[in-house]
Amino acid sequence: MDLSQLENIRSLWAEVVDPALAVRCIPVLLKGDTLVIEVPSGVYAQRLREDTEIILAEFSRRGVASVMNISPIVRESPTT
Repeated sequence: MDLSQLENIRSLWAEVVDPALAVRCIPVLLKGDTLVIEVPSGVYAQRLREDTEIILAEFSRRGVASVMNISPIVRESPTT
């Protein structure tokens, strides 16, 4: 994994996705050509899946051609 590439993706994240998603959904890993994004719930995961084509196109437009897929994962809630 190229950490500098992940940092570049993180720096562009707020420009690429809807602001409501940008603050709650966090790119955590670039695994091959798949960007793994931690989300707070299934609702956000579904929204990212719906916006995948737009997000990938925006990354490509900004020179990040290495991201070909998006994989949202639901963040685990801390147990008490």
